[in-house]
Amino acid sequence: PDIMALPSDTFGTVEFNEGRIVILNGDESDAVTSLSGRVTWPSLNRTARVAATGIWRGESVAIDVSTGAPLLLIAGGEAQVTASLKSTLVEATFEGSANLSGDAFFDGKASLSSPSLRRMLEWSKTPISPGAAIGAFSVASRVQGNAKRLRLNSAEITLGGNSGKGVVDLAFSEPVPAISGTLAFDKLDLRSFLAAFTSIASGAGNIHDEIDTGFSDQISLDLRLSAAAATLGDVALSEVAASTQVKGTLAAFDISDAVAFGGEVQAGVRIDAAGENKAVEMRLMASNVDALALAKAAGAKQILPEGKATISVLLKGAGHNWNTVLGNAEGSVTASMGPGSLGGIDLPQFRTRWEAGGFFPLSEVSGGTLPLRGIDFKVTVVNGVARIEKADALLE
Repeated sequence: PDIMALPSDTFGTVEFNEGRIVILNGDESDAVTSLSGRVTWPSLNRTARVAATGIWRGESVAIDVSTGAPLLLIAGGEAQVTASLKSTLVEATFEGSANLSGDAFFDGKASLSSPSLRRMLEWSKTPISPGAAIGAFSVASRVQGNAKRLRLNSAEITLGGNSGKGVVDLAFSEPVPAISGTLAFDKLDLRSFLAAFTSIASGAGNIHDEIDTGFSDQISLDLRLSAAAATLGDVALSEVAASTQVKGTLAAFDISDAVAFGGEVQAGVRIDAAGENKAVEMRLMASNVDALALAKAAGAKQILPEGKATISVLLKGAGHNWNTVLGNAEGSVTASMGPGSLGGIDLPQFRTRWEAGGFFPLSEVSGGTLPLRGIDFKVTVVNGVARIEKADALLE
């Protein structure tokens, strides 16, 4: 419409103090109290501004909204809008065009930040999993979409100390919010980043804790991640391509490609909670890696191989905690190593104990180092019991 044709009637200024807004939702009620502010609208064809402060769920909140064509916005048309919200838990801004009719529509620059994502979600009464969504969070992006679907283009996101750029889609039309997109990082702590979405990545607790998949009732997730450098616990990785998916009863985290321990690594964990017990699949494929670095990362202290190795691990199990899953796991472990050495075995002592018969701990024959031409190793796992099918060590 021709905004020059808008009426120029005087409106003026409206001030309010100690107001209260009560929001009813069935038998529950929520209220904004201590509401004070001002509506400034000199005339109907000029800019209108609303500035107000109040207390919502125990937190002081300040809002400031202005638009150059308020009549168009009220009538269901599109107008330029500048808005901000500030509190101790969250700050948000928007500058662009908006249409508030129907599902509403937004197109402009937006930002959102919080010193604690967990506290912000708890304050907004968004259900979250224990151990998830911890730490500071910020996003700045071009926003396009409506109340059912938003796209964040050229998004700059910081979560748990990890800063990345990419494109993210947010959908709110399904029973649970859906987040999908692609993010690239210079440096990425995979555990802290994913712990914001899934508690299985937090690394907290012990092997007897229940595998919590309650987050699948709260969010649908499909993220593709890349990083020039990354860490997963104490393991350093580079050139990482990873993904995380949460949909329905399925939760999966995969490292499809990464450089670690001087070689190439692929790994993944999948959890399906569809049955009475949670079905868990774990896999690891490491090619041409430093065997000693990998062994130390796995916690080995006595048997320490040195050389280039290729390792494959595939385990499947079911249960409500990791102890039960590993206790009935089935699968295989294979490993091979080229020329190198095996530290932690004294060969003469080993032969003496072997000839005597019976079982003996390897700690009783430790202390030596065996030069090797290679190692081939194969283990079959049935009901949580590992049986060595093949173990060949070719000595120099």
